[in-house]
Amino acid sequence: MTKALRLLFADWKELLGRAAARPTHVNELIEHKPCFIGFVDASGWGVGGTWFSGTKGVEPFVWFSEWPQEIKDNLVTEDNPTGFISISDLELTGIFLHFLAIEFAANRHPNTNHLRHATVVIYCNNISAVSWTYKFRSSVSHQASRILRALAMRLHETESALLNAQHITGSYNVMADIASREHSTKPATFLTEFSKTFPPPQNNFWNLFQFNTSIISKTCSELLLKPSKMASWRRLPQHGGDFGRNGKNGWTHISRQHTMTLETFPPARPKQFWLPTPTMCAAAALDPTKTKFAPKLSKWRSAPSPRRSFWTENEALWKARKENTQKRYNNNSRDTEGTTHHLSQNWLYQSSSPNTSMPQASHHPHTNPHTNPHTKRKRWAN
Repeated sequence: MTKALRLLFADWKELLGRAAARPTHVNELIEHKPCFIGFVDASGWGVGGTWFSGTKGVEPFVWFSEWPQEIKDNLVTEDNPTGFISISDLELTGIFLHFLAIEFAANRHPNTNHLRHATVVIYCNNISAVSWTYKFRSSVSHQASRILRALAMRLHETESALLNAQHITGSYNVMADIASREHSTKPATFLTEFSKTFPPPQNNFWNLFQFNTSIISKTCSELLLKPSKMASWRRLPQHGGDFGRNGKNGWTHISRQHTMTLETFPPARPKQFWLPTPTMCAAAALDPTKTKFAPKLSKWRSAPSPRRSFWTENEALWKARKENTQKRYNNNSRDTEGTTHHLSQNWLYQSSSPNTSMPQASHHPHTNPHTNPHTKRKRWAN
């Protein structure tokens, strides 16, 4: 057995063990209206994305990370055809990191879980990465399979609903595209340029999230086929990254006590939870009818059952079935008693004969229960 196969079995043993550790709620198996909406992209230089509010509020933020040199050196390109990391692997890793970013933003305070039974939608312009996430499997990439298992572990630990990955045309994914391309890695400089390109509404700011280096290093090890145990993805560090913004007085660090998310909106949406403007993302990009992974109608005919939800409330039908069953039972009982009576009489008659040693059924058509038409009619009448 190879090392990769042993690792695969160990991963599934851990995943199945975690799945059996607690009951799976039905809300974890279906998609809901998106509570958070995100855009992500990856390139040969780095990865980045943005997050906005859905049914729950989050202060919009952008994040980016430059790939380590070892990742760049092993990326498959025209100049490096012998590499073992594809651009689709990087895009899928971006989706994974994008989910971790909203997880850290939504659960900044201990004992809070805004992702429980909630669906997040992630838009990505790489069809392979979206397809892998949609199916949660990959048969062509070991790195992708490992990343998907780590993502499944985080979804289970946060008790999230199904992840909604959607494909978006690259021309619409400009915010994430700029965050993933080569630029200044200084937080204040990058956020200043990003705010000029995509100005937020008046009196609002872009927030910047920076991953903890341990998270990036751990994720890149998966791409380099130097994975750690799957159990290590169960618990992430409380301090997964830092938030900051360019305020009136320059770069400002956002403390952990700052509330980044809101569980439910009041009657009016708070201004800090603003949505993307048309210059950031065209409305046509989010048209649900144009998605390549829209649920399709089943070819099998189906319709809601006429029976009410609680079968115990169907007293009329339930009582009728009970009475019918009792009637059939009584009729069968009477038939059985009649058959026993005829057999007893035949046995007494034949036992009185000196040449008869075993009881035999009568061959008379009206005394034999197997050939008596009246007995059959009575038996199957109900």
